[in-house]
Amino acid sequence: MPEFNLVLDILDADCNNWSDMKHGMAARTQFHVIGRGDNIHHVQTQNFMQHARFPFACQTKLNWSKNVRDERDCPFQIILGAMNHGFCMLLSLAIYLEIGFATFGTDSKFLFTEEYSRDLPTEEEADDPAPLASLASYSKQVTAKAFRCARFIALAAITAGKVGMHSIRKCASTFAKRKGSSQDAVDIRGRWKGDSGGRTSTRYINPEQPIIDAQVCGNLCVDGPIKYKFKEGAQVGPAFFAEHVCPHINNYFPASSKMPETVGPALLWGCFDPVVSTGRIPAWLVKKVKDAYEDCRPEAWPTGVNPIERVPLVIFKVGELLCIEEKQVDGAPATATTQANIQQNIVADHHAALLHSMDMRIGNLESMVRSSHGDIKQELQ
Repeated sequence: MPEFNLVLDILDADCNNWSDMKHGMAARTQFHVIGRGDNIHHVQTQNFMQHARFPFACQTKLNWSKNVRDERDCPFQIILGAMNHGFCMLLSLAIYLEIGFATFGTDSKFLFTEEYSRDLPTEEEADDPAPLASLASYSKQVTAKAFRCARFIALAAITAGKVGMHSIRKCASTFAKRKGSSQDAVDIRGRWKGDSGGRTSTRYINPEQPIIDAQVCGNLCVDGPIKYKFKEGAQVGPAFFAEHVCPHINNYFPASSKMPETVGPALLWGCFDPVVSTGRIPAWLVKKVKDAYEDCRPEAWPTGVNPIERVPLVIFKVGELLCIEEKQVDGAPATATTQANIQQNIVADHHAALLHSMDMRIGNLESMVRSSHGDIKQELQ
């Protein structure tokens, strides 16, 4: 993780360098979905949309992978925000898409290509020249600019082994495992398929596992998963995001995707945050967004104060239902102490969910017993 953090720092050094910004976004995407470089360069931009159940999250899917044999093996996966802004996919996606569409237009089919790509059948997408060229540039530039940097070489010398683009996937897998995800759960999030000798049952299990996918996603959100929302008294309508914060994103995506409402709060937060606004977002975009909010902010809300807050989330399940709820920290910053409290609350919520699940199962067993008793009685009669 220290090596990967340094890679992101190197690529984020100049927020006006589009090439570095794109490669930094690709590295973050690769980490967040535990993807290969070729996987994420075949991601189609229009596959991003607001999550069907959780409006503060996105969902997307990979269209192609060397590890899968069928399109059904790449289901939609959840994308959550992270408390560590360097790893927050919602913030990074908002910055990258708004600047990319404003600079290059909206003709690109794939997330990391600027030029138009022709439509091909699914089985031929692997041979489309646009993502392949983008992948080659990504590997070459990150290797030259980051992996061969003197600071990175000095840091990497501490750990044995070679470093390459596949190391990002290795880093994400190891990080999720150390945060508590099982190997099977990591395999589901990373869309790994067993080769010869793998378990036969894998072929019969539905690849869409939203609870496991969300839990591993939460572990990959460094410093914890979060949602962006207006502070009390600072709220403006959803049209504000479509018209002023990310108008180019709004013009590209269909209205049904609700992408401006999903990533817009993250971009608005970043423009008011002193660290993010000076290091990762170009000055012209920061000024445009802040001026627009100043023109329509509620009169009671003070000038220059960030209208968005980041609220920690708890991910758990009740029976077979995925639940993602807010975890309030009484307005305190997310320090190590409050993070420990959050973890304790997560455990408590998990135990409550287990008890609820046990109650449901006991109720089902009682119904089965009553039903069986009635059948036996009828047979005896």
